[in-house]
Amino acid sequence: MAGIAGALQSDGRRCEVAACGERRNGLLELRHVYTGTATGTSVRIGELLRPVLLAHGVGFAAVHNHPSGDPEPSDEDLRLTSELLAAEIGRAHV
Repeated sequence: MAGIAGALQSDGRRCEVAACGERRNGLLELRHVYTGTATGTSVRIGELLRPVLLAHGVGFAAVHNHPSGDPEPSDEDLRLTSELLAAEIGRAHV
């Protein structure tokens, strides 16, 4: 967890991190993907998944901070989660 907390240090700005998983559910690597503003990011799905593919990861977690301190998911959080799920479902059916 210290690695993830360190990756999310952002001076009050929103950060997106891809946590790449390996076969035995271990953490392969953490890759900082994007730093946004204090209120959000505009990250694309491809930007989140690219580090996972390049690391030959077999799983991933998209991780971000909430600089405001409010843990409730924003509209953007929900949109990005829906897009990630759709991308994963699409990949599983290829």
